[in-house]
Amino acid sequence: MKLQLKITSVVACLITVLYPSSLFAKPTFSTKADLNGDGKVESISLSQSRKNDGNFTLKIGDSAVTGKLHDMVEDMRVVDIDKKDQFKEIAVYTSGPSDDFAYALFWYDGKHIHKVAQIGGSLTFQGNGIVINRNFVGFWVAVDKYVLNSKTRTLNLVPQEFYYVGENAKVIKSFPIYMEKKSSTVLAQLRPDSKLVILLTYPSARSNDIFDEWYLIKTESGLLGWARLGSFYELVSGLNWAD
Repeated sequence: MKLQLKITSVVACLITVLYPSSLFAKPTFSTKADLNGDGKVESISLSQSRKNDGNFTLKIGDSAVTGKLHDMVEDMRVVDIDKKDQFKEIAVYTSGPSDDFAYALFWYDGKHIHKVAQIGGSLTFQGNGIVINRNFVGFWVAVDKYVLNSKTRTLNLVPQEFYYVGENAKVIKSFPIYMEKKSSTVLAQLRPDSKLVILLTYPSARSNDIFDEWYLIKTESGLLGWARLGSFYELVSGLNWAD
């Protein structure tokens, strides 16, 4: 028995030397708040590894949950999605390597931690159950609305028929715009040095390949026509592309 204890002690010492605690997850954020309206203040902490790979552990009281963002966590804070209910939420946040924002949101029922949503973008909490998301998409900002479901306590996206783009550009080399999305009927051939406004795009066009998306373009003369991004993005100047 004594020999076994000695061996266990030696192994523990070796682990401490070879794998010091600085290599393991460590608390990086902590706060206290009453998250479920029971009048009791919970201790809240978040730990992440020194690898900065986006993996984290959120602990509230005796409950813990793991999660992952696409980059190291930069902030953890208490938010109130709907001030009319008794709950407050935890927002775990990163801005990513190039303003590539992302949030993981959680709520606590007094015993267990539950996920509210994980959303790529920059969130604004209105306090009335509505969360506005602004997400940079290539050269424009997509604005989405999420509403808190009071029964499931999850955020649900409110669909839009269109996304407003509203970006100005200048034609470098002539290209056509079409009467309808995915149409072969040319409405106009845009002339070099003319100005245009990219007005909107279809949500259904938000594919993994942004160059397949169709955009509604207003010409300098006021005509409205469609063009696929891949057919004109190199033929215009003035668009603010992400790094």
